[in-house]
Amino acid sequence: MNGYSEHVKNALFDIKSSSIYANWIDKYLKFHDSYPPNTKHSSNLFLEFLTSISERYCANTLWQCHSAVGKWLLMYENIDIKSNILIKNFLKRKSKTHLEKKSLTLNEENINDFLVNAPNNDNFLLIKCAMVVGISGLTRISELTNLDFSNLKFSGDNYEFLISQSKTDLKKKGFTFIVVPPFSHYITNYVNVFPLELRKGRFFRKIINGAPSQAAVGKNTLASYPKLVAEFLGLENSEQYTGHCLRRTGATILADRGVSKITLKRAGRWTSDSVCDGYIAESSTSKLTIANALVNQANNNNVSKSDNDKGVKNIYISNTTGNVVINL
Repeated sequence: MNGYSEHVKNALFDIKSSSIYANWIDKYLKFHDSYPPNTKHSSNLFLEFLTSISERYCANTLWQCHSAVGKWLLMYENIDIKSNILIKNFLKRKSKTHLEKKSLTLNEENINDFLVNAPNNDNFLLIKCAMVVGISGLTRISELTNLDFSNLKFSGDNYEFLISQSKTDLKKKGFTFIVVPPFSHYITNYVNVFPLELRKGRFFRKIINGAPSQAAVGKNTLASYPKLVAEFLGLENSEQYTGHCLRRTGATILADRGVSKITLKRAGRWTSDSVCDGYIAESSTSKLTIANALVNQANNNNVSKSDNDKGVKNIYISNTTGNVVINL
């Protein structure tokens, strides 16, 4: 065992992830205890543990396990599993073969249909507000859950929200985003239910029989809203509209509108380009650009071929109905 103090050891574990880390460490220790009593901890033993659970967990979860148990082994057994190439290659191979399940997204027609046609009763009033805030801020469900009335500023027809706690905001600077009309109209409808003296504490709270309450809306309830929207609209596979739907929907709309990677990255608060590249690659704008480039290239090849014909010059004019050939 190395000479780290218990205070230092505890500090090395992320407080928010401590319960997750403890769960993985407990699983690994139970696996270790299944071996003979004199079995020592080692990188190879951890690799055997990873292999034994690899069919039950996705690649991202295995990496999480690697991080948690790796820290424990380093601090308590002085074993650095990061230097084990076999473990790293195993996890990389799992990452390549894993097909990640992603939440389905709403398109702009879906959004407008729900906002206009869903009734303005207690639950739908709340869902509409959460929907426009989540899409406008590309927020995670945890960020929506922790929103407070003090995080809200009203200016003209716009609302400015402050997200004070975020997964990627390691420096705890917070970030702000603005909701403008027509989306801001649905926030006003929700906020007006609460008299001034009740506009404090958690922002998303239950409305019961048209009256505001002090009961905050939990994380799981907020995460169920996209599924309820999909059910209202009669969309297929409504269970695949998960809590991450609002964030993915906002990012998809921005990518479809052709915003720059810098703008998309700033909106989603991503620290790397890889996630943004995925949204841009899958956007309808990107696919249309590729399709047009292929058609234009084909047209250019046809022009070059026609120019070599006997004294005939062909000019191709692209329009919405096809290619028109003019003989000169």
